[in-house]
Amino acid sequence: MKTTASSPHHQVAISNIRQLDETHVPALLLLHVALEIRHDSGETLVGMVESLRDLLRPSGQPLSLFEEKLRSWGYLDVHAVRYGESAYVVRSHDFYRVMGSFPRLTEAEIPDGVGDVRYSVALSACSAYRLSPDAAAALIVGK
Repeated sequence: MKTTASSPHHQVAISNIRQLDETHVPALLLLHVALEIRHDSGETLVGMVESLRDLLRPSGQPLSLFEEKLRSWGYLDVHAVRYGESAYVVRSHDFYRVMGSFPRLTEAEIPDGVGDVRYSVALSACSAYRLSPDAAAALIVGK
C-alpha cells in the first residue's frame, strides 16, 4: 500500500527494485490511498495503530510482527504526542494490478553495478491497470 497526503498529481515512491515484481506471487496489487491532513478532524496515526493492535491482539504472533515493523519504521509510543498532532481523512483509494507493461523497473532490467534503485511511478500512467474494489478483493482471496 502506498499513501500520499500532498500533491493532487499522484506519484508513488518505489524504494526497492523488487517492490513491483510479481514474479513469485499469484497477483500483485498496488493500493494507493490519498489522504487529506487535518488538524480538527479525522483519524490520527496513534488511533490507527491502536485499532490495528486491537485487531491483532487475540492472534499474538501477527501482533508481535506488527510491533517489530513499527519499531523498524521509527514509530515509538513515547512519541505519541507528536503523532497525534495531525489527523487524516481518506480522499480516495485506488487499486492497480501490477503486471505486464505496468510502468516499473524490474531487477532483470538493471545493469550490473547499479544498486539502491529508488524511483517514482506516476499513477496517471497506470489507468489501464486500475481495478474495482470488487475485482481487487477477488484477486486477494484467490478467485
